[in-house]
Amino acid sequence: MERIQKAQESGLAIHHGYVCDGCGVSPIIGDLYKCSVLKDFDFCQQCEATKPHPHAFLKIKNPEQRPTAIFTVISDDKDKPHPKLVKQMKEQMKKCKAQFKDVLHNMKAEVKKAKKAQKKVKKDIQKQAMEIETKAKEMQHENHIFMGNFNTPEAPSNQSPIIVENNSGIAKTKAAKLMEFFQLKEEHSDKVLAFVIAQKASAEISELTNLFIDQVLPGLSMN
Repeated sequence: MERIQKAQESGLAIHHGYVCDGCGVSPIIGDLYKCSVLKDFDFCQQCEATKPHPHAFLKIKNPEQRPTAIFTVISDDKDKPHPKLVKQMKEQMKKCKAQFKDVLHNMKAEVKKAKKAQKKVKKDIQKQAMEIETKAKEMQHENHIFMGNFNTPEAPSNQSPIIVENNSGIAKTKAAKLMEFFQLKEEHSDKVLAFVIAQKASAEISELTNLFIDQVLPGLSMN
C-alpha cells in the first residue's frame, strides 16, 4: 500500500492486476514492458534494464495504452507462426501486389490518353488558327479599294496606282473570326472589336488569337 500511495503522490502510472515476471512485484509501477512474442509476459522497469530476454518488449507508459492483442512474425525456429497463417499472409500479399499493378497500369493508361487528347486539341487549335488566318488574308485582299481612276485625277503614266486599305472593314472581319473561333455571344462583339482595333493593323489572326486568350478571354469567361 505504501508503494501505491507514493506512486500516486509522484504521479506515476500504476498497472493494477499485472505481475512482473522477473521479480514478482505487483502492481507494476511506472513503465511496464510487455513481451511482443510471449503471451502474458511482463517486466517492470528495473527487470527490463537488468535481466536478459530473447524477445523485444513493448513499452507501455499508461495502463490505457496496453493493447488487446499483438500480432508478431519472428524468425525463431521454436516460435514460428502457424503454416496456415503464413500461407494466408502470402496469398494476401500476392493479391495486394496484383491490385497495385492493375491500379498502376490504369493510371499510366489514363495519363497516356490525356496526353494524346491534349496533343490533338492543340493540333486542332493550330489548324483552325491557320484556317482563320488564311480566310482573313483573303477577305483583307477583297477589302482593298482601288483608287486609280475613280475619284482621283488621272495619274501620270510613270506613277503607280494608289491602293488604300479599309482598316475598319478588316478589323470587323478579324473580330468576327475571333467571335466564331471562340464561339462567343453577340453581347461580346463590341469588346472583341475594340480589342482588334487596339492592336497593330499588320497583326495576323494567329497573333491576335494568342493575345486574345491571354488578355481578353479570361474576363469574358467570368461574365
